[in-house]
Amino acid sequence: MLTWQKPLAVVVVLTLVGCGSTPVKQPEPTNLKSFEELKTRLKEVVQYGQGGSALMGMQESIESLKKVDAAKGDALAMDFKRLDMAATTEERKQIAQGMIDKL
Repeated sequence: MLTWQKPLAVVVVLTLVGCGSTPVKQPEPTNLKSFEELKTRLKEVVQYGQGGSALMGMQESIESLKKVDAAKGDALAMDFKRLDMAATTEERKQIAQGMIDKL
């Protein structure tokens, strides 16, 4: 009767304790300090058409750049929303190029 209880106890203990791994640290968004840095990042989007994490930090940068030029920042913020929601690579490339043209 004790033959199955010991392995069961080991499994229960290991399940409750877990592996003890450390939590994964999330990367900080890259805040761009100028319109030129934003332009460089947008050129990468035009070249590769990537979305998702490739856009990380751009929205925050546009928000902070609004302090320098509110009208340009507002226009870029609206375009960024479209860029972030774009479904295809070609659509992202076109929107990013339009954003560059506004810079």
